[in-house]
Amino acid sequence: VAVFGLGGSSPVLAIEGQNSFFRLGLRAVAPVDTYMQRMTAATLKKGDVVLFVSSTGQPEPLADSARIARTYGAACIVMAPEKSPLAALADVVIPIELAMDVPYHQPNPVRFAQLFVLDCIADRVALMIGKPAIETLRRVSSAVSPQQHYLPTGD
Repeated sequence: VAVFGLGGSSPVLAIEGQNSFFRLGLRAVAPVDTYMQRMTAATLKKGDVVLFVSSTGQPEPLADSARIARTYGAACIVMAPEKSPLAALADVVIPIELAMDVPYHQPNPVRFAQLFVLDCIADRVALMIGKPAIETLRRVSSAVSPQQHYLPTGD
């Protein structure tokens, strides 16, 4: 699984996607540099998936990566506005429209919608994988739990 995003919040969501999928035992990457995205797309093949996260669906470098990935047989899932150039290249479109009337100083709800959809996809993938995903999640959790240090609250 590769997760690509460019711009303000999309790369952060791509990294969140990588975190979600690798914890299920899948090989997952989230390159945020356009050259790395293109190179990663060129390494994919049939059976691989690229999830594109884009608030606008406009960045041409994402469209280039989608074309490259499709050339080599990877499936492209696009989380972006339905009528965007990136969505036109998708095997599957998850339409999320950018709210344009949000003041610049406030968070755009599209980011929260994208995170919610990403979590839903990861949940569905975990259910599809079944017991191996549960075991991987258990192993990941136990690997980091000794690193957790809880400070007293002072209450």
